Amino acid sequence: QHYFIQSNLSEMFEVHLNNTATLRETLEMDQLTWIILLNVNLLLFLAGFTGNVIVFIGSVKFSAIKMDHCSRLFVENIALADCLIMLVKVLPRVLVLAFNGWNLGKAVCFASFAIKITLFIAESLITTGMACYRLHVLRTIVNVIKVRYMKVFIGSTWLFAISYISILIGADIVGYYNPYLMGCGGLMRTVGWRKFQQTAGIILSIVPIILILLTNIWILFIAGSYTRKRTGRGGPKRSAVTMVACICWAFLLSWTPFLAIWICDLCHIKVPPICITIAEHAITINAVINPV
Repeated sequence: QHYFIQSNLSEMFEVHLNNTATLRETLEMDQLTWIILLNVNLLLFLAGFTGNVIVFIGSVKFSAIKMDHCSRLFVENIALADCLIMLVKVLPRVLVLAFNGWNLGKAVCFASFAIKITLFIAESLITTGMACYRLHVLRTIVNVIKVRYMKVFIGSTWLFAISYISILIGADIVGYYNPYLMGCGGLMRTVGWRKFQQTAGIILSIVPIILILLTNIWILFIAGSYTRKRTGRGGPKRSAVTMVACICWAFLLSWTPFLAIWICDLCHIKVPPICITIAEHAITINAVINPV
């Protein structure tokens, strides 16, 4: 059984790695659809990158976000992650559409895939921390979490996410051009590392999603009474709760389809190509609407 699985992985690896079909040939895309997709992705990149840069610089340099320091740290880091998503995920997609294929080489292809996974881990953990912190603020009269502790938490989150790249390198993963992603994916050469990737991927995706979901349900249906009692309608704390809830629910709605496809891929469950394309664009839309 091990030999059979290993043979299938090796065969799949060679097929994907030696794929020379153009984007329009693979997706059977007519010229009008191609032009529409190219312009939509270009607009999404410009809007998402510009909006998140404005949020990040406006908060860091001009303190434009009127929230407590810890909440601003979360917003700034989410904006930073979204900026990087635009650069490593959406910009390559624009180039793939413009040049009808991947022309940036295998090293850049692997880097695009690895950084995309790293940014997902970082943004999911930061969003989870933001939801838990907002619930803590609502349930306590005095905010006892010091800013330096929050900086340590966010810094540790980024270090953990970045360290995952070393795992991908050690797992002998090679980036390959996937037309349905309009970008790059990753393939493992060995069965053992693939099983590890299955377990790690499920844990790192399911646990934050469940925590964010439960925390926001608690905020909406239980902790909302704290806001009304202390600040009344429209107070600054209520505005902060609304913003955090919007960011978290947008994250859940946008990233869950991608996670489902990722887990299906790890478990050898075939997913229709159109679902992959929709899930990839949903992530982009999330990074665009976050600044709003």
